Amino acid sequence: MAKKKPVFDNDFRSNAVRYVQQHTNLTMKECAANLGVGRSTLSRWISESKKSENEK
Repeated sequence: MAKKKPVFDNDFRSNAVRYVQQHTNLTMKECAANLGVGRSTLSRWISESKKSENEK
């Protein structure tokens, strides 16, 4: 049986971005592991967050 892809809500995503910003002593890979998400997923959330900030 195939694993289901986890779905993260917007609150989790914004908290994850904030976590990375607050933990500058950790690498992106370490932050992603601590949050239980993939590194590329976390990087994408950060990029999307920066993009939405620029649009405001």
